[in-house]
Amino acid sequence: ENLYGSNIQSIIYEEPSKYPITNIDYTFILNKETKYEELDNILKKYNHKYLLSYNLIDVYEDEKKKVTITFVIGSREKTLSKEDMLEFQENILNYIKYNNLEIVQ
Repeated sequence: ENLYGSNIQSIIYEEPSKYPITNIDYTFILNKETKYEELDNILKKYNHKYLLSYNLIDVYEDEKKKVTITFVIGSREKTLSKEDMLEFQENILNYIKYNNLEIVQ
C-alpha cells in the first residue's frame, strides 16, 4: 500500500526456534576489484537445511580483499549434533570450491 508516497510493508512474525543456533565464520579472499555483491550473489544461491542466514562481518584490504562472512546455522526441529555441523561445513566448503572461491585456512 502506498501512503503519502511511502511503501508500507507487512511484518510477518516468526516465532524464534527453541533450539540453539551457532555461527561459523569464513574469510573469503577476493581480488581487490571484486565487489561484495559478486560474492553475495554466489552465496544467495547456496541452500542448506541448517542455514538460517549469513551476514557480512568485516572487509579488510591489503594485497587482496578479505571478506569475513558469518553463517548462522540451526534447526527448528532439534539441537544440531557435531555431525550435523560437520556435514554443513563439508557441504559449504564443497560449494565454495565448486564456485572457485578461496578462503583463509
